[in-house]
Amino acid sequence: MHQRLSIAGVLAAALLCLHCNGAADPDSGPTADGPSADPGTGTDLDSDSPPEALPFDPCLDGDQCDDPAPDPGAGGAGGGGGAGGAPAAPSGYVVGARLLVKTYTGLHKTADASSAFVGSIAPDGGVKSDGVHLWGSPAGTITPAQVVKLANATKTNGFYQVTYDGKTGWVPSSKLVLIDDAMDPIDFAIQPALRNAFFKHQIHRTRWNKDGPSHSGNCAPTSLAMALRIFGKEPAGLSVEESIHRVRLSYSTPVHDDNGPTSRLQIAQAAAKLGLQVHPLGSGSVTASQALTRLEGELSKNRVVVLEGQTGNGTSTPTLYQKAMNKAYAAAIAAGQTLYHNTYTFGGYHSILVLGRDASGHFIVGDPFSEVGFVALTAAEMKDYMTRWVGQRGTGNAVYSN
Repeated sequence: MHQRLSIAGVLAAALLCLHCNGAADPDSGPTADGPSADPGTGTDLDSDSPPEALPFDPCLDGDQCDDPAPDPGAGGAGGGGGAGGAPAAPSGYVVGARLLVKTYTGLHKTADASSAFVGSIAPDGGVKSDGVHLWGSPAGTITPAQVVKLANATKTNGFYQVTYDGKTGWVPSSKLVLIDDAMDPIDFAIQPALRNAFFKHQIHRTRWNKDGPSHSGNCAPTSLAMALRIFGKEPAGLSVEESIHRVRLSYSTPVHDDNGPTSRLQIAQAAAKLGLQVHPLGSGSVTASQALTRLEGELSKNRVVVLEGQTGNGTSTPTLYQKAMNKAYAAAIAAGQTLYHNTYTFGGYHSILVLGRDASGHFIVGDPFSEVGFVALTAAEMKDYMTRWVGQRGTGNAVYSN
């Protein structure tokens, strides 16, 4: 799925950038708000995001950026002694069980963190260096949200033996969780210990997108790529960046690079082509409160929303949305994480994925510029994101699976 830039792709980027300060491809036909045409303003205006300072990857060996979620084999039902005093496998951890990979991990040759990786597994380098994608995906490394099968139910030295991409190897048990096929995909993905497995960043981040570009205008396709993975509508083995390219290439006129804005129509086209149902949320004269009520209605139907808005207010004073992101950043830093940026400063038009609401009523959002994955927003913070884009409040696409 590796896509390289081409002359045609560069020309396409140039054409798209003509719309960076105005409307992109218009929507056609009736919208959710009535029969009038929706201008479909492009929201990926963040292609001037700062490039990475260094081609630096502290997670290169696949086992230095652990998710803090507890080991599924620790404590609880099935955590007591088994035959001969060996720990029993957690309930459901049987040979052939499907396990979700929660974060980047190497597929080791033995149950030892210092052992070599099994070679020639997907994504096999991902999107390789082309002047924009400078890093690639390390060989022998499995991408987050991939599915492996349990080959041996006995945990050895903190590792499970699994099969992936036709190969057998060992993965730290802390990076795996049993997939519950009986759960609704959104209910499964929104669980606090799991949701960041489905998060995707639109530019290179060693924790979130190892083969991403130094800069991009990919907030909308990145948001849709998260939704596609949550609903199981992605092929196995893609890198994060390959999954984002797959969305760009699914527009009615494919886009072969990472630049330029994306319209609501293009996201709707890609979602439908890639196997999701779409309910457009068109523009209209609505208040932020009305936009919030509409959003809540879509989420209550087991849909996720690729939502347009504006994160900042054009001044140095943080908005409620930016303050919420900064609070999440501060919590991550206090917990010992090292972030690329310690504050959230992006203030332009943007697209995010709204995954749903948690038990306390907070909105769980995946901002493709987030340094900390999914973040919980209050109703006021959610409305703040939608407020500043007058005439486009609460626009986007609700997407769902049959």
